[in-house]
Amino acid sequence: MKRIVGILTCVLFLQVGAPNLALAQPAVSKSEAASIATSRIPGKVINVGLSDQGNQPVYRVKVLDNKGGMHIVTIDGNSGQIISAH
Repeated sequence: MKRIVGILTCVLFLQVGAPNLALAQPAVSKSEAASIATSRIPGKVINVGLSDQGNQPVYRVKVLDNKGGMHIVTIDGNSGQIISAH
């Protein structure tokens, strides 16, 4: 019986606790992040990834520039501000 209660408690924790562990919903969409990145580094967007940095959504956009160089542009998912570009 104690084992069943323990298992049910874990299941409830995962269901109820999961939203607190989820990534914050960004105000900026993936396509907007891609446009912001290519406004800084003209080229072709290879990948757009969303991650959590200090409980804030952050996009990392991989851009192949017109000369064949690869760049990573980091964008704040809430404000759309470019955090870094290299």
